[in-house]
Amino acid sequence: MKALLLAHGTRGDVEPFVALARGLVGAGHEVRLACSAELEKTVTSTGAEHFPLQGISTGWVTSDVFRRAYDTNYHALWNPRFALEFRGFYRNLITSVLDDYLAASDDGADVVLHSPIQQGQQIAERLGVPSIAVCLGPFWAPTSSFPNAGFPVRVPRRLNRATYPWSTFLREIFVGSTRKWRQKKLGLSWRPHYNNPLRQADGRATSILQPVSRHVLPPNLDYPSWVHNTGFWSASPPENWDPPQRLVEFLDHDPAPIYIWFGSIVGSDPSKTARIIVDAVKRLGVRAVVARGGSGIAFPEEKDPSIYYVEQVPFKWLFPRVSAVVHHGGMGTASLALEAGRPQVVCPFVFVHRHTAERMYEIGVSTPPVLQSKMSVDRLSKAISEVLDRNSYADRSATLQKLIAEEDGIAEAVRVLEQIGERGL
Repeated sequence: MKALLLAHGTRGDVEPFVALARGLVGAGHEVRLACSAELEKTVTSTGAEHFPLQGISTGWVTSDVFRRAYDTNYHALWNPRFALEFRGFYRNLITSVLDDYLAASDDGADVVLHSPIQQGQQIAERLGVPSIAVCLGPFWAPTSSFPNAGFPVRVPRRLNRATYPWSTFLREIFVGSTRKWRQKKLGLSWRPHYNNPLRQADGRATSILQPVSRHVLPPNLDYPSWVHNTGFWSASPPENWDPPQRLVEFLDHDPAPIYIWFGSIVGSDPSKTARIIVDAVKRLGVRAVVARGGSGIAFPEEKDPSIYYVEQVPFKWLFPRVSAVVHHGGMGTASLALEAGRPQVVCPFVFVHRHTAERMYEIGVSTPPVLQSKMSVDRLSKAISEVLDRNSYADRSATLQKLIAEEDGIAEAVRVLEQIGERGL
């Protein structure tokens, strides 16, 4: 089977595709992964072919427009002027990405995997092959068990399922119509629902892969049969990666440090975020590995022997060596903390992250969410102290670690894809 994987976004958006690529290659399949040019070595280390998206880099999330949206949990989009500015920014971005996706498909494929927010289903239609939607968060697959994580207001349980079209509505607003691109670049005529990533060209439902463990989701799920919760897709460290010796030495000393990273987005004042982190660590008297990781966060020049600063370190290698994980709420980060059996403090920035934060709290591995919009030295240090001092968080994390270890999300995803590949359209 020849699989074309289309992935655009932050590193956290792309890494699950990298993990899947490794699994597919290991199962004997041919894989091409289209993503940011900066991730070439990461992709090729899996044995997959890398196709660079020329019009985009992972740095787009630090743009002024995107940061203003994130700073306000997207509430700034209620301002018509800013909403138009953001829409123009995002549509220009997506236009270049779509052209790159088309170029990536020139050699053909037997199946196309993509995020629903993009137009991978139209690439698949042009090739005459199935498309698969990869949903990294619970925003697309309808269920009455819980509402769309991106829906802006609370609703009664009986209305949960009705919240899921909200994601399509937002995509239509900010991505816009691709009809001209479809006709001019793909050579395809208009048809009903051509823009719907959850429908095949013949009207059938599109299979959805959700790389999440059933142990994290709420109970009593009623997903349709075409939704597959496979278990987590976690990427292994590159084969040629060696940890810095100073980091190894820092980790070897007792007590084990905590890990702190707030993702690619830290708001419009990275210096403030850095001060809160450093002051909280000093107040508690703990040791910490603190990552910048492409966020632009500015750390103080003076060195503190209790803090080790890094750019990026493979989480799968690092997390078993720390005592707790403090992060922004990316599901990829949370999943690797769960796999390592480490308790968490989650400081969500936007609704996407807040859903993860709430789930981690509800399953008992994290303190109540510490909203980054309200984060202070007091709030952060109190949450870290609680997760380190109360054994219940570590005990629950250890229990879930054993349950999650029984799953193999990559193998399950490969199995589903092979079935779809055999069946075809």
